[in-house]
Amino acid sequence: MSEPNPIPSLPQAIDPLASCPPGRYDDHLVSVLRTEQPRDGAEDFGPLVRTDHFCVTERGRRIEVSHWLRPDQLDNDLAGLLADELFTPGWLSGAEIFERVFTGVVRSCIDDPLLAWGTFYGNTLARIRQCWRTPDAAHGRGQTTISKFAPVYAHALRLIPAGHVLDVGSCYGFLPLLLAERPGNTVTASDLSGGSMCLLRAVAAARGLQVSSLVCDAARIPVPDRWADTVSVIHLLEHVSPDHGSAVIGEALRVARHQVVVAVPVEEEPVASYGHIRTFDLRQLSELGDRVGPLHSVHEHHGGWLVLDTG
Repeated sequence: MSEPNPIPSLPQAIDPLASCPPGRYDDHLVSVLRTEQPRDGAEDFGPLVRTDHFCVTERGRRIEVSHWLRPDQLDNDLAGLLADELFTPGWLSGAEIFERVFTGVVRSCIDDPLLAWGTFYGNTLARIRQCWRTPDAAHGRGQTTISKFAPVYAHALRLIPAGHVLDVGSCYGFLPLLLAERPGNTVTASDLSGGSMCLLRAVAAARGLQVSSLVCDAARIPVPDRWADTVSVIHLLEHVSPDHGSAVIGEALRVARHQVVVAVPVEEEPVASYGHIRTFDLRQLSELGDRVGPLHSVHEHHGGWLVLDTG
């Protein structure tokens, strides 16, 4: 594939603070600033904490997060860095703050917001493919967000045949982009976040890919019955309550012409820093398949998988 073109434009909703000073992202809750890495022994001026990549300081009623990440480090492994260094230890908490700090690091790393997000996507997709090419090397460097998800994306691509695919709970939309690169696929992403979907469309267009999007709850998808060949529900159910999750699966079964592909992490405790509120094992996935009715299969591959046959 040829090098992607620059992202042409993004609506104000994607980057409402594009006018902030270069290297800084501010809102009413949190301020994120890119700075030089502090020298050992340098005075920190009263930070709450300093980690390998971040420094957190109280500024009145606002929290300031400074970082020294380079543009070549700007990828989805940022999620793991924030979780491990700031949110799991309890220095910061809450899904909203996580999202704001994540966005702030991306925006403060490169002055141009369009170039910042394009770099984030390009680096992430390149590192997913690197994990596919050399999985042992990726594992040897320790598990990261990208190395954990790379085999999940690869397995989803193997399970989802050519045709019209609706991906629900797409978030940044790495799987829809990977699906759209394959001939024979028509791809629609969906998520509650209108900003994420707008960003995904812009990135897809810049990369010469066709990805349409819907802004909706995965339990209420505004499309007719049997609208897509396959509906993918990848690492969404662990973020919602059991009742909401059952509604998501019911809606996916309504929309899917041929199959629904579900993936969940298998973990002993929900990882709160990632917004997980419940856990799954293969037995629970099998029971879910039994409850919803159609022919189904359950297996394990870097997590649990439930494939439902809708006809």
